[in-house]
Amino acid sequence: QNQIEIPEEINIEINISFVESVKGCERDVKFTKNDACPTCEGLRIKRTKDKCESCDGSGMRTLKQKNTIYRTTCSECSGTGKKLEKCKECDGKGTFEKEVSIKVKIPAGIENNQMMALGGGGHVIPGYGKQNAYLTVKVTEDEFLALNGKDVILKNFIEISLLESLTGTFKNIPTVDGLQTLEIKPI
Repeated sequence: QNQIEIPEEINIEINISFVESVKGCERDVKFTKNDACPTCEGLRIKRTKDKCESCDGSGMRTLKQKNTIYRTTCSECSGTGKKLEKCKECDGKGTFEKEVSIKVKIPAGIENNQMMALGGGGHVIPGYGKQNAYLTVKVTEDEFLALNGKDVILKNFIEISLLESLTGTFKNIPTVDGLQTLEIKPI
């Protein structure tokens, strides 16, 4: 009997900006995975039209042992009554490589190197089901903004002159929503 080769889990890395990590975003993720062979449906074998010679097409075999008669499922045709042969489409592997593209919703507040499971999105393993695929999110650093716990902060102070502090002023500051005008009231 053929051994089933279990492939490594799928691990995908994507890069998102700091702002996208704070607000959340969607990404199209493309990868290659093993999917069930459409010809044999992952069974690795295919029924032919010819009847099984071992059971004469009945799907059952009769075994006699002394005075006892046993009826059992035919091991040659797995009870189908038809001759079985290795699937030529997948060479008996039960799977084929398939390019996949899925839309992934990255939640707001995701952190650098955080992993997400793409439930059942991984390789098909004949007789066992589907593996998960995993997405590791890499967050690129922002030039002006950073996280302090759950708060978004400016990396640098806003510089104002003594005159601006006495008379008041307006300054443009970067935020996750783009540049915003901040009013600095006089002291």
